[in-house]
Formats: sequence, structure tokens, C-alpha cells
Amino acid sequence: MRHIWNILVNVLLCAGAFPASGPVQPFSVTLDAPSAAVKIGSEVRIKATITNTSDHEIRFARSLGLRDEEFECEIEVRDARGRIPPLTPAFRNQKENPTSRWGSYMTYVLEPGKSFQDDLIISHVYTLEAGEYTIWVTRGTRPLWQNPKQETAKSNTIKLTVTN
Repeated sequence: MRHIWNILVNVLLCAGAFPASGPVQPFSVTLDAPSAAVKIGSEVRIKATITNTSDHEIRFARSLGLRDEEFECEIEVRDARGRIPPLTPAFRNQKENPTSRWGSYMTYVLEPGKSFQDDLIISHVYTLEAGEYTIWVTRGTRPLWQNPKQETAKSNTIKLTVTN
């Protein structure tokens, strides 16, 4: 009986050492979908809300000047068939020539429980035809092209309709 008790105690101690829910992200990213369909060729803008879900300050790099927030994260877009729409010529150039990226960044300190918003202009990144799309983003505390190995958070997925 003593042997069974020792095994049970060890199992319970080990179970407490490994949380079942996995690691907790220190920040979250939530996208707000446009309230209506957008016309083909028009600017497609979505809001991303970044929230500090931790118990400590988090320092984010935020762009100055042109404020092209869509270059600070990875924006994923898929059509109804799961295909990636074509990149705009300007964004394709940025992807193919990462050293051509330039800009100034400031450190933005985000307190626990606080949020900030980024405007992401999807039409700066992708050429969208008429149809249904799903969109999500991955964001780090710095632009992902600067440090691809940093801790990141993936957003919720939203739907977008583009009409003629």
C-alpha cells in the first residue's frame, strides 16, 4: 500500500509541474472586420488591437513617420479556395529586398491590461479581386522581418467580402 501511495504522490507532483493549458501568451492580437463589404480597388483597412495580457510591462517597437503598420506584422489572406491573392508590386519588392526597408521606430511601453491599435491597410499588401477572404495576422514586439525568432501572437480570423 505504501508503494502505491508513493506512486500517486509522484504522479500528482509531476502533473502540477506541467500545466495542461500550455504557455500563456503575454499579449494578444484581435482584428476587427470591416462592417460591410468593400468595393474592388478601394482601400481595405482593418483595426488590430494589441493587448498586454501579462502581469508586466511589454515593450513594442512602433514605427514613426509613414506609420505603415502592415509592414510590422505578417498579414495572411486566403480566398474562398484557400489561395493567397497576389502581392502588390510595392510589397513584393519589400519581401524580395528586405534590406530596402527603412524607417524609424520608437519603444512603446504597454502596461498590463492596456491596449493599443494599429491600422492595417490590406490593400497595401495584397491585390484583392471580388470574392470572400479570410484574414489573420501574426505580430511580435518588433517587426517580424527584424527578428523572426521573437515571441509572437496570432490574431483571430476575420472574414472580408470584396464586391464589384
